[in-house]
Amino acid sequence: MDFILIIFIILALGCIAYSIFAYIRKASHKSHTNRFEFRKESNHIYFSYNDVSFIGQCHFEGIGDGLERRLAVKSIQIKLNGHVSELDGWTKNRLYDIEHQLYIHFPNAEIIWKPPMNAIIDDKK
Repeated sequence: MDFILIIFIILALGCIAYSIFAYIRKASHKSHTNRFEFRKESNHIYFSYNDVSFIGQCHFEGIGDGLERRLAVKSIQIKLNGHVSELDGWTKNRLYDIEHQLYIHFPNAEIIWKPPMNAIIDDKK
């Protein structure tokens, strides 16, 4: 009988240890998620992605006919608002994540990357 009690105690301690390990692993994974912060002022947008800040200049065009005519963002020229060393280790996927976030706000806009980000996007090496 004592043997069965010891096995249940060991199993309970194992479950508790696993729960603690899973909680710590989940918390550390959340700290590495991609953060996107966005602010728009007149014809410029300011945003940061994982604490790297960018500035985008918006170019507008009129779309629609008659009373439905309105201004929409045609293109966004994005440049780095910081030092190039902040992009160390960046891949195309990070820039594609930024484009995805921008397309949520400006679905018809063309994204134009200025140096040095265009070197990451450009396939010609």
